[in-house]
Amino acid sequence: MISLLKNLITKFNKANKKKLRAKLSVPAQMNHIPITFLEGLYFVLKSRKACQKLKENFYAEKLIFLAAIPKSASSNIGARIARISGLKRSYASYMLENQTSNLNPELMMDFLNGGVLKYHFQPSSENLMIMHLLGSRYFVLLRHPADVLCAAFAHLQKELKYPDRTNDCVHILKSDALWPTALFLIDLNKFKAGTSLEEGLKYLIIEGFLYANLTFMVEWLRVRSKERSMAITYENYMLQRESFYKKIAEFLNIPFDEKLMLQLDLDQSHDLDHVSLNEYPYGYPGKVGAWKTFFSEEIKVLYNKTIDSFLNYYPKAELLLQVYPQLKVE
Repeated sequence: MISLLKNLITKFNKANKKKLRAKLSVPAQMNHIPITFLEGLYFVLKSRKACQKLKENFYAEKLIFLAAIPKSASSNIGARIARISGLKRSYASYMLENQTSNLNPELMMDFLNGGVLKYHFQPSSENLMIMHLLGSRYFVLLRHPADVLCAAFAHLQKELKYPDRTNDCVHILKSDALWPTALFLIDLNKFKAGTSLEEGLKYLIIEGFLYANLTFMVEWLRVRSKERSMAITYENYMLQRESFYKKIAEFLNIPFDEKLMLQLDLDQSHDLDHVSLNEYPYGYPGKVGAWKTFFSEEIKVLYNKTIDSFLNYYPKAELLLQVYPQLKVE
C-alpha cells in the first residue's frame, strides 16, 4: 500500500507539485509537509510503519548517526560508513531547506529502510533523546580546531566569491547581514569576499567561531553514550585509513575484508576527483596540520590565548586534551 501510494504521489508531484505549491505560496521550508489528500494519507501510513519498526528495534540496527564537527570530511566519512554498513546515506526531509540539523521524531519516516544520517547536530538533550528512543548507534567525528579554522576560512571565501552558484551548498540560506554555517552565524559586515587570511582568521577566533567548535567537541565527548557511540577523528581518517575503517566495522559488528577495503579505496578516489589545489593559495586546507601554512605568528598567539582561556574556564575542557594532547600550536 505504501509503495503504491508513493508511486501515485510521485507521478502527481512531477506534474502538479510545483504548480500547486506555488499557487498556495508554500515556502520551500514546508516541502516536507503534506498538502494534498494523497500526501496526507501517505504520511499517516509511513508514520504507522515507522512506529512498528521502532517497536521491533529496527532503528537500533539499521539507522546510524554521524555527529560531525564542520570541515571534517563528514560527507565523505558518512559515505564510507554507509558503504561499510551496506546502508544509504541521506538527510531527513526537513533538514536542508530549514537549515536545521536537529533530530526530530519524524525522521524515522525518512529511514524506513534504514540508513546513515550525517550532520552537525548539537549534543543537546532533544537530540540525545531521539537517539536514545531509537536505540541507534552513532559516531562523533572530531578534527583539530586549528585546522578547522583554516578549512572554514577557505570554504567561506570560496562560497562568498560565488554566492549564486548552484552546484555546491544549495541549501545555504543567504541574507543581507548573516551567513549561517553549521555552528555559527557569520557576520557579512565583518567577513566578506576578499577578506584577507589574517583578518579572516582573527574574525573566526575573536568573534566566537573557534569557541563554538571547541564547545561542540567537548560537549559531545562529555555526554555521548559509551556503549552506543564511538569517537573518531579526521586525522585518523587521513593518516591511518585502513585502521580507521576497520575500527568502524568492528564497532558495527561487520566483517571487514580485502574486497571491502578495495571498494572503499575506489570510493575515496572518486571523492578526490573534484579537488582542485589551485583554489587554495595558502595551501590545501584538508591537510593534517594545515595551520602550519595558514597561521602567522600573530594568529598563533591569538589562537593559543583562546585555547588557554577555554581550558581554564570551560567545564570538562580537559576531555579534548585526551584526543588532542597538542591542542595548542607552536
